[in-house]
Amino acid sequence: MRMFLLFILLLVPVPTASYAGAIHDAAKEGDVAAITAALDAGAGVNESDESDVRMTPLYLAVRGGHFAAAKLLIERGADVNAAPTPLLGPALM
Repeated sequence: MRMFLLFILLLVPVPTASYAGAIHDAAKEGDVAAITAALDAGAGVNESDESDVRMTPLYLAVRGGHFAAAKLLIERGADVNAAPTPLLGPALM
């Protein structure tokens, strides 16, 4: 019976508030106001995106040359040592 309930729980979609897409899109564009709004709405500053590379908002901002956005993310607690994948470290950003 316990296994059956666990199976049912895995099948039922649980709605969650996710602002990960918004903060990643804003970081790619360097939109400081949108990043601030996403963080204020509950987005995780170190949340990885849904891609296979698992990029953080800080990684996307730096990669795009959006240094004001990167500064904001760091001020709001972004992990400067977070690597998008196990093979890419901060030095390769």
